[in-house]
Amino acid sequence: MNITCTTEKLKNAVSLADRMTGKALTLSTLHAILLTASGKSVKIRSTNLALGIEIEIPAVVKEAG
Repeated sequence: MNITCTTEKLKNAVSLADRMTGKALTLSTLHAILLTASGKSVKIRSTNLALGIEIEIPAVVKEAG
C-alpha cells in the first residue's frame, strides 16, 4: 500500500477508530484497525462486536492494499 493524504485527516480517523476498539476487550483481535486503500480513498475500519465504524478519507492511492 502506498498512499498520500493529509496527516491531520489520517490522524483523526485512526484516533476515532482506536477509541471504538476500547482497551478492556478480552479478544486480542478486536484491538486492531483495518486500513484499506483503493480508488481515491483510504478506509479505516474497527469494531468492538457491539458497534463498528468505517471512516473514509480522500487520498492519492499509488499502490492499493
